[in-house]
Amino acid sequence: MEPDLDKIKESLISIISPMLNNAKERKLLRIRIEFSKLPHIDAAHAFDNETGNRWIVLNSKVFTTLHQVNDRFCQLINLNNNPHAAKEELLSAFLNFPDRIAGYFLRGKREPALKPGEAPGNTWVATSAQQIFLTLHELGHVFLEHGRTSASDIGSHVSVWHAQNARPEEVDAVDLFAASHMAKGPWPTVYSTDRRQLLLGIFRFFESLELLRKMDRYSIGPHIAPRERFINIAGIMDRKSYLEEKPFFDDCQSMLDDMYSVWKLRFRRAKSKTTSRNADRAVRLPFPCPGFRD
Repeated sequence: MEPDLDKIKESLISIISPMLNNAKERKLLRIRIEFSKLPHIDAAHAFDNETGNRWIVLNSKVFTTLHQVNDRFCQLINLNNNPHAAKEELLSAFLNFPDRIAGYFLRGKREPALKPGEAPGNTWVATSAQQIFLTLHELGHVFLEHGRTSASDIGSHVSVWHAQNARPEEVDAVDLFAASHMAKGPWPTVYSTDRRQLLLGIFRFFESLELLRKMDRYSIGPHIAPRERFINIAGIMDRKSYLEEKPFFDDCQSMLDDMYSVWKLRFRRAKSKTTSRNADRAVRLPFPCPGFRD
């Protein structure tokens, strides 16, 4: 069943609204938010050239598959920590994980839900944290008026600015905007009693970006690396919890680095065989676009 994007948006606004404290910030609630299958993770900002009004276009492929990202992270960690897990099952999970993450973010691929016990039932909290962060991040661009003067015309009345083209200092500023609002809250009780899951959600999101960066399917451009962004954001969101969880984060990153090494070795071998078979049928590929690349 297709996720209900209107309900997702309604839920996000209901949580974010109390976090916007002053009159200027409250004006952000008037901003129109739409979803579309964008070719990259970053949102787009559209402008009506006649009225000056702007609206945000979020990537529906990302927002509707984040719960699967969290489920797969939990499944992988559970298998890795289970001394009784079959080696074949663990190896399969390691080899398939990178392509699964790419499939979610790049193609909006959806898979059957995991069986009970394969992932914790509270991963929805982490998913909400990711969606809230991404929405606050884009609202920060609106609040700080980023992109208005550098948008490109796509017609006589509309121009578009892709957030992936933001300058490094602009990304830092909206990361601060999102993280500081998440730190201050207020949060509904169901979230405030499980703050660890909020931080875990942001960790998994940026680890996904780091993995895709290594796979050459996500370009950070002039911006700092995903792991550095997470450290900065986590320090603002909840420094105490970050320091408590840092050994866990470090272990996860080591596991993911090992997993990528295994995946890269298999990928190179498969590519070598394909190149050998098709050496007589060279194909010129189009130049790569910034952001996500399939």
